[in-house]
Amino acid sequence: SSSDTSSEKNEKSESESKSYVAFPQDHELNVKVRKTVTFSTTRIREYDITIGDNPSCTSGAPISLDWDYTLHDEIEVDLYEASRLHPRRTRRQFIMNDFKRRDKLWSFGYTIEEIDKAAKDVDVYRRQRILTVYFQPFYRIEELFIT
Repeated sequence: SSSDTSSEKNEKSESESKSYVAFPQDHELNVKVRKTVTFSTTRIREYDITIGDNPSCTSGAPISLDWDYTLHDEIEVDLYEASRLHPRRTRRQFIMNDFKRRDKLWSFGYTIEEIDKAAKDVDVYRRQRILTVYFQPFYRIEELFIT
């Protein structure tokens, strides 16, 4: 089977003729690569709010973003930043107390009954979470006996 040996020779010659270039990794060159991202324009989405279900809310009904939003026109980032009326808020300024959340939800059309029900539901979720954390070591012991 001379055709077998000729095809083997062709495969060998093709693989021998290929050249490969190895690029060293950044850490091998000991070079720091500075990675940056820039944006020229942005588009603002303004989301509606809805009653949330986050058990981390310590009192009252939590607020979440709704799926619905208003899409504003595209604007250059530099123009947007230059025309800001207020400075950026700190993390602390994003925290709302129970009364502020209740007022916001009410202004979005939720009834006091809906808001109070959500607050009670979240209390239940929070208690369930506390019990789960408290009894978690016992679950592990139970797993040892079952397996």
